[in-house]
Amino acid sequence: MELPLFPISTVLFPGNTLSLRVFEPRYLELISHCMKTDSGFGVCLIKAGKEVGLAANCYEIGTLIKIIDWGQDKEGFLEVEVKGMCRFEIATDWVEPNQLKMAEVEITPEPAHPVPGQYLFLAEFLEGLMQKMKGPLGQQLENYEDAVVLGYKLAEFLPLASLQKQSFLEISDPVKRLALLAKMVDQTLEGK
Repeated sequence: MELPLFPISTVLFPGNTLSLRVFEPRYLELISHCMKTDSGFGVCLIKAGKEVGLAANCYEIGTLIKIIDWGQDKEGFLEVEVKGMCRFEIATDWVEPNQLKMAEVEITPEPAHPVPGQYLFLAEFLEGLMQKMKGPLGQQLENYEDAVVLGYKLAEFLPLASLQKQSFLEISDPVKRLALLAKMVDQTLEGK
């Protein structure tokens, strides 16, 4: 599948949302095309380069997104709310003359997987975190019986560096992801 890419300095997990501020012509064209065709694009963590200017190099695992809302911010820039749909892996990539990064990708589906009993405490921990938050994020309590959903949502909310988040996105086994997150949560709880 051919997919335009939007390299960014953060990681978006499937099932989660992100606001993108769009002002460069290549990305304005991309957003316009996606909205007209009801298609998505890929977001990837930047490996080398910057979000603005020449096309950045990015990690090979990213997230296919869908545009869920858009509008203008106070300064008149386009703001787009996107939702992560699924992971993908870049097979090959190239840069168009307008510096838009394109890639041939393979979608890497993640079927639902029940949370093993020893990791059920992670769902309680995450729900506790979310209940303490004010605003709309604090009201987004979900059913965390799926190891894929729980792992991604927990990785989003823990105070992790972008490279750590990328490593969790790259893990294809949802139970392994939960095992690593459980160690981090245990260390956090022991430190209190």
